Amino acid sequence: MSCDCFIRNDIYEHLVRDTPDRGKDTAVILDWADPEVFKEIIRRRVIQSTGLEGEFETLWRAIFDSHVGGEESFAYILNRTLRRPREVLRFCRTCIDVAVSRGKERVTEDDIYQAERQCSEDSLVAISFELKDVAEKLSELPYSFMAPKLPLTRVEVEARIQNAGVVPGEWIGLAIFSFGWDF
Repeated sequence: MSCDCFIRNDIYEHLVRDTPDRGKDTAVILDWADPEVFKEIIRRRVIQSTGLEGEFETLWRAIFDSHVGGEESFAYILNRTLRRPREVLRFCRTCIDVAVSRGKERVTEDDIYQAERQCSEDSLVAISFELKDVAEKLSELPYSFMAPKLPLTRVEVEARIQNAGVVPGEWIGLAIFSFGWDF
């Protein structure tokens, strides 16, 4: 008997961290850093849902404008996600929904910009809910970073965190460490 189990890599690493048999499993790691993997996911989804056939580039161009603000449109979308399949699919689906609701047969640059705003707002709400589950006091913290001017300096980040009611001693574990700042 065999069993396939699909879990996120971070969860897998947590589960096997202290296991004495580490390295004796047959885990297959999917590389979500490769844009070609996402192109194949989208290509298969388009074929399944539309019945169209062809290579990714042909299918993509049939549905989406080729560029957004001078950047290739698929790269634009992919670069605005955390490179998780469901996020890329959700972004693409939102682009299509925006275009359809505007009475268009193709997704335009403006539709992609509107979908980006919608997905960003949805992600902000989702992050807030996740933080609320872990540390309720931090649930409003993401809203502190809604700013017209980016990037923020270290001083600006610290001020926003403090203004959200997080005292410096509670900063350990916050995602701000991913910026490489030493608090």
